[in-house]
Amino acid sequence: MTVDELTTHYHHSIDHGILKVMSKMSISMLQSYKGAQILGLHSEVVEQCFIGAVSHVQGAMFDLLALDAFELHEHGWPIQGTILPSRMPKTGEYNWQNGGEVHIINLGGIANLKDAMCEKNQTVYNVDALNAPA
Repeated sequence: MTVDELTTHYHHSIDHGILKVMSKMSISMLQSYKGAQILGLHSEVVEQCFIGAVSHVQGAMFDLLALDAFELHEHGWPIQGTILPSRMPKTGEYNWQNGGEVHIINLGGIANLKDAMCEKNQTVYNVDALNAPA
């Protein structure tokens, strides 16, 4: 493939990925997301990759992002001779953990809501609604 073809495929993939993430975040209009600050990235990265965005807090530069990408790739597709644990490490970013950060949507709340809806139990719903974080 030529560089132009690779660039076209890359842009198409990035656009598809961004639209997928936006749809999962219920962002229906791009205007509602514009003007957001980019946190955790150095201004050099923001200026090159997020044209027009603001970054008041300096963070990761391209070299650190590349190291993270290589490390994650090595976990998913290890080179021969690499000894890895039998599964990916749990970082706690996506799964509920006992004693972890409290979220509005939690296991107890889901169980109570399911009980309230299936059993048409208004009392359980009311108790759960009172205990939900504001």
